[in-house]
Amino acid sequence: METDNKASAFKIDKQVRQSLKAAAKKNIKRNLIACIAVCFIMLFIAGEYHATIQNISAYDRVNVADMKYDADDKEEIIKDMIVNDLSIEETSSKWNVNDPVAVKRWYESYRSDGLSGLQSKEITFFGSSGDTSNIDILLNVLGLDKPAKEKAKFYLNKNAMNFISMSSAYFDIVTKNHSFKFSLLNVFDSIYRVKPPVKVITAFVYAIFLFLFSVFVVNVLTVCERRFFLENHTYHSTRIGRLGFLLRERTFKPAKTMLLKDIYFTLWSLTIVMIPVKIYDYMFVPYILAENPNIGSKKAIKLSKDMIYGHRMEMFRLDITMLGWFFLTSLSFGFAGIFFVNPYVTALNTEAYLYLRRSAIENGLEGSDQFNDCLLDLDLYEEQLIDEAKKSGKIPDISFLAPVHTLHDDIEQEKEMTLEGLKGSKEYPGLRPDAPSHYSRFANKTIVHRDYHRSYDIWAYIGMFFTFSIMGFIWEVAIHVIEDGVLVNRGTLFGPWLPIYGVGGCLAVMLLKKIVDKPVVTFMVVFIGCSMLEFSTAFFLDKFKHIKYWDYTGYFLNIDGKVCLEGAWVFAFAACATIYVLGPFVDDMLKRLKPALKIALCTALSVIFITDLVYTKFNPNKGKGITDYCTSIVQEEIQ
Repeated sequence: METDNKASAFKIDKQVRQSLKAAAKKNIKRNLIACIAVCFIMLFIAGEYHATIQNISAYDRVNVADMKYDADDKEEIIKDMIVNDLSIEETSSKWNVNDPVAVKRWYESYRSDGLSGLQSKEITFFGSSGDTSNIDILLNVLGLDKPAKEKAKFYLNKNAMNFISMSSAYFDIVTKNHSFKFSLLNVFDSIYRVKPPVKVITAFVYAIFLFLFSVFVVNVLTVCERRFFLENHTYHSTRIGRLGFLLRERTFKPAKTMLLKDIYFTLWSLTIVMIPVKIYDYMFVPYILAENPNIGSKKAIKLSKDMIYGHRMEMFRLDITMLGWFFLTSLSFGFAGIFFVNPYVTALNTEAYLYLRRSAIENGLEGSDQFNDCLLDLDLYEEQLIDEAKKSGKIPDISFLAPVHTLHDDIEQEKEMTLEGLKGSKEYPGLRPDAPSHYSRFANKTIVHRDYHRSYDIWAYIGMFFTFSIMGFIWEVAIHVIEDGVLVNRGTLFGPWLPIYGVGGCLAVMLLKKIVDKPVVTFMVVFIGCSMLEFSTAFFLDKFKHIKYWDYTGYFLNIDGKVCLEGAWVFAFAACATIYVLGPFVDDMLKRLKPALKIALCTALSVIFITDLVYTKFNPNKGKGITDYCTSIVQEEIQ
């Protein structure tokens, strides 16, 4: 009962909720660019902040043909088309595909490669299709046979507004962070049902990849993100580079703890009724690891449970008060989430952690000695110093010298600072090596800041053009390999570059210098600009070269398959990355080269590119991977 009293000493009532929200808003507004960037990175790499994208993802899963139907469904559709001598348009209408181009592609793939030709994955910006969704894997493992599943799905989809398709999409989105567990279940189910060895091996390799990515990337980044927001609570110029402090240190002990937490949560999830409880029990584990990465796994998990004990319902009420913000995120197609709600949610949880951390320390909660970074909460630190002074009979003095040192641009400059000096610090100063903290060796790992206000010369722009063009080419080729398992040239030219990426990136860097200090305005400008560039490029290729290089048919808010909302989002983020990170990085790399070598390299690349451009003018690339979508006159071919 002692733990109960200690855990419940501080209540998160209405007044506290309001103060926590006010602090969270103030903290993110003071460092808005970094907070937005960190959450955006976590959205696309770690799959956090599902509310931002779940409506768009669910829409894609229901309307993009290659996501709506798996390989077996496609085979059934094509067989019906052949047996009943249906046209492509009739088949598309009968089976509610609503995409004759996709049906045509399935038909040609089935004729040339059989069922294996229908196994391709569709990669969207916010997810991907597969032969089996997470919910289907779960139903398979539970023993529900396919005929029974299909009958139920058909009935509910037909009579309940695509209930199964929508619920399956939402389930996959919510369980994205746990996809590797479902993939492992699929492997065991495949072995049990004696499926072809190739499928078992493929599923196993995919599950292992997801497992490793989840453990060593997603979980580690989650801890790093919490560290960023903990520091940003006090130090309002915390850099985005803090997101990589554990990766830079090559310290993966927190990954083990996060994995153990995931295992515990998965086992508890089997009971279903304990899911809401365990969500709150384990929510502070990443924060504890962010403060003290060397804490033992079981200690961290137990400390999190003890901190939240007696506060679960209070945290639930706090979450309920955020429903309006989540609704606004959906109404704004995710824009409100990107630019405010996502950072606000994490900053609010950070404030709740610090509030309950203070409660645990002041009430002597078992394990509270593991909160060993006093510089994260300077108000509490000052109170502790004053209390110590009073107990020793000394006059409290806030100018008490705290054992700290500071670090700038990887050059260590040790100096002692007063509490007033600490409170004026814009970045976390780090504990002195001989201070009583196991965390000190992690404190000062930063990524060198690059000035994005600089001016670029002609060679920098040439270097950026080729860097962005080649990166775009690699991205497109990688997507095609994942979708179809085939290595093809996805470029408009024959060389390893996609000029649209290079031109877009250079234009963003060149034209937006005057607004770089206004991230929201910058994002909106590049959002509109990238959309116009992509649409005009697609229109030109379609109208004058009769080639279609990409097709967004079925994607949420697409315009004639040439542009779509989520694509514009991603390209706008990429453009912002070129302005704030990649552009300065390329410039710095080129400056390290000798002037003669730099000029020779840029000149050689330019000559090769121009030669490729002239050759392609008369011999455009129309190989596999380009014309797989369709030519611009496909409707005439269909008829």
